[in-house]
Amino acid sequence: MTTDAHPSTHNRPNTGTIIGAILLLSPAVICCFLTLFVPTIRTFLLSMQNADLFSEATFVGLENYSRLFQDPIFWSALGFSFTHVVVRVIVVSIVPLLLALALSRFGPAIRISTRLLFTIPLAAFAPVFALLTWQIWFFNPATQNTEPGRFLVDPNLAGPTLFMVDSLAIFGVACGLGLIVYTMALRGAGHEASSAQRTRGPLLIMWGVSVIAVIALTLQEFTLSFALTRGGPTNATTSLPLLLYSFGFERLAFGEGAVIASLLLTLLAVLGIVVSVIIATTGAQIRVVTGNRTNTSASQSMAGVALGLLLFLSVGCWLLSFFPSVANLLSPSLEPAPVEQFIPDTPLILVISNTIIPALISVVIQLSVAYVGALGIGALRPLGKRSEWLLVLFSPWLFVTAIPLSLIAYQDRQNIGLMDNMFGMVTPLLISIPALFMLTLFFKGQQEASLHGQHSTFFNAIIRPSIPITILLGSIGLLLGIQSLYWPLLVSTNPFESTIPVFLLTRAGGAPIVPADTATLLITLGLPVSIFFLIVFSVFQIFYIDRLTFVTNRRAS
Repeated sequence: MTTDAHPSTHNRPNTGTIIGAILLLSPAVICCFLTLFVPTIRTFLLSMQNADLFSEATFVGLENYSRLFQDPIFWSALGFSFTHVVVRVIVVSIVPLLLALALSRFGPAIRISTRLLFTIPLAAFAPVFALLTWQIWFFNPATQNTEPGRFLVDPNLAGPTLFMVDSLAIFGVACGLGLIVYTMALRGAGHEASSAQRTRGPLLIMWGVSVIAVIALTLQEFTLSFALTRGGPTNATTSLPLLLYSFGFERLAFGEGAVIASLLLTLLAVLGIVVSVIIATTGAQIRVVTGNRTNTSASQSMAGVALGLLLFLSVGCWLLSFFPSVANLLSPSLEPAPVEQFIPDTPLILVISNTIIPALISVVIQLSVAYVGALGIGALRPLGKRSEWLLVLFSPWLFVTAIPLSLIAYQDRQNIGLMDNMFGMVTPLLISIPALFMLTLFFKGQQEASLHGQHSTFFNAIIRPSIPITILLGSIGLLLGIQSLYWPLLVSTNPFESTIPVFLLTRAGGAPIVPADTATLLITLGLPVSIFFLIVFSVFQIFYIDRLTFVTNRRAS
């Protein structure tokens, strides 16, 4: 016996549906309130106080804002961050879109093969590892390459050099993600919705949201300038997050640090609200479709030439981002040293455990809360066709990471004694708002798709199809957690009891390191992680990604 898989989006939800949605949304609302809303309010209040770890806070009003706005370092950091935003937007907003458009001319075999190629930079996403290769083998005056070292000690060259390195490193990742998200929009909701005219709207929405996401994440970029230059020379490469770190955790001036955090939270809130309004007004949704679209036309040969050029440019730039390590590894004079020579008396298993276990705990908690909340909004539809407007409640924190809330989270961890241990490294955010958005769109798509098909059980229509995308989101979250630098850097004062990225940067900053030692360590710690995620993401590329489609209500029927 089967039952309706959903409440109708065209009828007024009944009382049972509303109560069920409230119960499912409760964990998300509670976690958002406790770990996002309250810390945000406390951050704004802290920005109007004179506070540190050792004395009682005193209210000073807008004095911290006035003092910070008169500091030339702040304006330098603001200029660096916004220049970084412009550079990244240019890098990730043009070529990935053109690549997806060219690839859409071909059949499933070529599309999947190309996406598999760009799965390599996705699986190898490791900012600290990539930046460390540049620092050791190209910009470090202690190595044989002494001349390039001037690029990071000249204030006029340091900023452009960092942007160049970042662009090369992020280019392959942007193309890999772009091929996934843009082809979801280009795929349409089936064979009848595959024309360019019918997919133009979803593609434009996906492109706009992607650009906004790049802006938000770049404003919170910490690793680039911290790993390569520590903000120097003469603060030429200090970003807003790095300045927050400097004020709050080096100078212990929590009030000034909270001013920067408050400014970031305000900008991020505006960007998140804009995205939620776009989603709610356009009826955006994600669906699983059966069958693959094969499009042949007379222009395929021209598209093939364009595709080949774009592939050459994309893969070449990504390989260039790692060329210092590749060159040293292929050098005939290189004799890699054993790992023990580089990390004597280091409990490597503890470093690995501190990297994986907290990241896994964070993913399980965040994804579970987001999944249940998304069921309440996307599947039960408590407000009918207007249910997506509930996402606006969470949207101010859609792009917020732990960085802008770190001052409050750090104080709380200090008060409860969760420092220098594995559980302290678990992220202070108990809900993933991006996962909540993604799963809500997915559940909405499944729910509306079942309106035009046969009735089925709630499990078969909603729950079972969501298992693969949930695992995919969890895998992405785990990769990001493993490679995270900022929060583990705060809560661990002992690098041997921290995570792999923190340990590597701490060790690299202590003394000159010979390339052989670093090559051995990077391969030992980085290669297994990359291979694992390469296998996981490749399975999704072959068997699942090509079935996802992004549509709007006007394009879904």
